[in-house]
Amino acid sequence: MRKLLIVLVSTLILLVSCSQPPNSPEKLSTVEKSFVALSSDTLASSDKEVEEIADIQEGRDRKIEKIEVPRIKRKKADYVFVSGIVLSKADRRVKIVRKTPKEGNEDKARFKLDKEKNFEGKIELVDEGYYVLDYKHRKYDIFLTPGDSIYVEINLENKDQPVVFSGTGSGINNYIRQRIKTDYELSLKKRHLFRLDYNEFSDTLKTKRTALLELLDDANMASADFTKSFYDKEKGLLFFDWADDHFEYKKLALKYGSSTFDERMLDYNTKFIDELNLDDPNLLDIPAYQNLIGQYFNDKVEGKVLSSVPGNEADGHVITGRHKMKYGLVKKYFKNKDVQEYLKTEVVANLIREDGTPTMNEVILDFRNDVENKEYLNRISKYIEKYAYIDDGSLAPEFVVQDTAGGDIKLSDFKGKYVYIDVWASWCGPCKHEIPYFAKLKEEYKEKNIEFISISIDKTKEPWERMLNDWQLSGHQYIAKGAWESDIAKSYHLKGVPQFILIDPEGQIIDLSAARPSGRIRNDFERLNI
Repeated sequence: MRKLLIVLVSTLILLVSCSQPPNSPEKLSTVEKSFVALSSDTLASSDKEVEEIADIQEGRDRKIEKIEVPRIKRKKADYVFVSGIVLSKADRRVKIVRKTPKEGNEDKARFKLDKEKNFEGKIELVDEGYYVLDYKHRKYDIFLTPGDSIYVEINLENKDQPVVFSGTGSGINNYIRQRIKTDYELSLKKRHLFRLDYNEFSDTLKTKRTALLELLDDANMASADFTKSFYDKEKGLLFFDWADDHFEYKKLALKYGSSTFDERMLDYNTKFIDELNLDDPNLLDIPAYQNLIGQYFNDKVEGKVLSSVPGNEADGHVITGRHKMKYGLVKKYFKNKDVQEYLKTEVVANLIREDGTPTMNEVILDFRNDVENKEYLNRISKYIEKYAYIDDGSLAPEFVVQDTAGGDIKLSDFKGKYVYIDVWASWCGPCKHEIPYFAKLKEEYKEKNIEFISISIDKTKEPWERMLNDWQLSGHQYIAKGAWESDIAKSYHLKGVPQFILIDPEGQIIDLSAARPSGRIRNDFERLNI
């Protein structure tokens, strides 16, 4: 019963949230105190009164007439005004980041706190969208609409309500907090959810979706600053989150219940797709929608592509052929032009990630001719700019590293020999695992035309030097000055360690992600007649 009262209090906060002026934390605190008093009085009331409140909340014994509040009219603006206060121990700044960047909207905004722990500022915004409020590495989903003037109280010591909103847009954002909380309370842990029989799994998700849709409808009726566009986006989010779990069932049902997987998969089907509108461009700024249409598309075409374009997955012609076929199939499954352009961008981005960027690649040329969205074109241009000069077959970019005495060593110092580079770090477990194999490989090939180079990506020399001493490492041992900001990290686009790179005697990259010493690298050496 106490939970029901808490829900009632939360609903009342939603009802009044839009009536609070944007820069009045004192008034908001007074309102909150009145609700605390209300909940205390209610708890002290008779059992009959408590039951009546429960009946009203659950709508079990009588129909409740819902009255929709009048909608507020936002002023026409190309920005959102954000202000607020930190009531708990303060950090230096508050950050707000857009979830899905879109042209004409500010992607990131930072607000410094003054001496009284207040902050304020504008965010350029021509189109509404989902953002993340980031404070002390705590992230809270928010939604901003042009013309909003929203006030935020941040109190990380209040675990139930770490952020509270007032002002224009507060009804939407207080609802989002309630939606996330309700979703969490209604969700089973993955290890329990994905062990269920498929039909029971589907019923469980449907029950949760129904409850969340009711919460959305109630908030839409009660909050003056709800917009139709936001309501449609939230409804789409709930449906696509729900459907995404159904797609995940195939993978996670095996992970969390392999012994009964085959039996449970007999009931698996994709009828849930029938409840979705997969061709809605208004949902393109929702990650759940993007993920699901991507999964749906890949499920539909992957088998066709693999059978139609067989061959070695490392072969650039095979990779291009498969992505060309995928690119052409987009229009078969999606009719809306905006949705098609989004998926075509994903296909080209995957091509670049898998096979670098041959700039005259026919898929990329088709993309540039077909797609009009400037944001997508810019995204692929940045990919090309980033990867065009570094790929298997490219000339290896020069870099400078330091030896144990602090002297500079350049890649070009080893020209005329094959070079097998191990990029590692003292804090990296898998790197340490490879060290004995690397040493053995180096000993085996010491008479061959190949040099074995170890380059540490540690931030400071001390842990690197300690590793050299403790593990008695010898030979070409170097450190990249600047770690992840070093020449080699930037020019070779290092994403993690260990990474092994194989370069030929002419300074050309043979393999940017070469096999590990513990793997099949000897086969590669044999093929090169090393």
